Amino acid sequence: MVNDEDNRWSDDDISNDVEKMFGNKRRRNITNQIINQKSSTENSNIIVTKEQSKLEELKLDNSLDNMLQTIDNRDRPQNQTIDNRKKAVSTINKVQDKQPQSITRSDIEDIKHLLEDIVTVIQATYGFKKYPYDEKSRQAMEEGTAMVYKYRNYYDVINTIKRAGPIDPQDFDSPVYNAERIFEILERYSDILYLINDGIEPLFCVISHEGRTNFSKESIILPGEVKQFYNVYELRLRSPTVGHPYRVTEYMIVDVSETSFIPFELVSLHDVDLPSAGDNWLEEDIIPIHPPTTIRIQVAVSKTGIFSAAITNDRNTQVVNFNATSGPELIEDGVYVFELLVNRGDTINFRFSEDNGKIKVLRIQEIDASTA
Repeated sequence: MVNDEDNRWSDDDISNDVEKMFGNKRRRNITNQIINQKSSTENSNIIVTKEQSKLEELKLDNSLDNMLQTIDNRDRPQNQTIDNRKKAVSTINKVQDKQPQSITRSDIEDIKHLLEDIVTVIQATYGFKKYPYDEKSRQAMEEGTAMVYKYRNYYDVINTIKRAGPIDPQDFDSPVYNAERIFEILERYSDILYLINDGIEPLFCVISHEGRTNFSKESIILPGEVKQFYNVYELRLRSPTVGHPYRVTEYMIVDVSETSFIPFELVSLHDVDLPSAGDNWLEEDIIPIHPPTTIRIQVAVSKTGIFSAAITNDRNTQVVNFNATSGPELIEDGVYVFELLVNRGDTINFRFSEDNGKIKVLRIQEIDASTA
């Protein structure tokens, strides 16, 4: 307890507080030596001469000098460490020279700093790690350190979608998802995981980086696209088509593509009657999968007329004509290819200036703007 009169600590407090601060056995031994030396001066059965005290002091001083010379990369400047050593030795001298039976708070702090320096020497000498393992079994690293992990088993699966899921279920436990249970199989997280869409339609996935109750929102992987994810616990995948092929692997893919080189089919009409003039050709507007993007259109009509796109954004529809520079009318039975830039929020439909004919061919594909 602290003495209220002179703000000093008793002998019992010295032992208790130091042991709380340093649970290491070596540190306790150092503290016990200090207390035992003080107690020995009070024991009438043990006589310590001044010569013996000076000899012990000299040995301790030399030992501290040797240990402090090997300290590397410590946070405090060297002169501060030396001051700590001198203060700690002065505290020990008080005990040996039969100073009053108390010690101040500052004395305890001096001893604390001295022991911290000793621990630093031990870490540098024996390679003890400064940080513990975390809950993911990864060892924290000090700044400037690089580690390479090698595992006995790696995740590498070629799979297909088992159940069609045309829309986002907004539920990561939905049965439309294929579950790739990386942590359950490997008993570890995947540091880097590659997902390859081997199909001709988009693939949708949700990812967990921590347990089975914390998944991300859906992200899209376009046909032929390769994406990489980090620190993966589990992966769940959905596609509108049963049998959609994909691969999940930890083996590095040399050509990692962030865009798809395979266009995605949006619409395919073949030998269909023309709607009334000026009406939409499609029952529902086209919503781009990965805006901003490019839509490529191939069209052939059995009658001469003007082919137009109806672009709607925020309930405002604008009608624009294709073939404006060389037409604008399309020639009967002629085949034309157009491209249209589409931004986020845009929806697209098509119209024709004539009716009582045939849409001989309409093919609409979405491609990445970067590959257009």
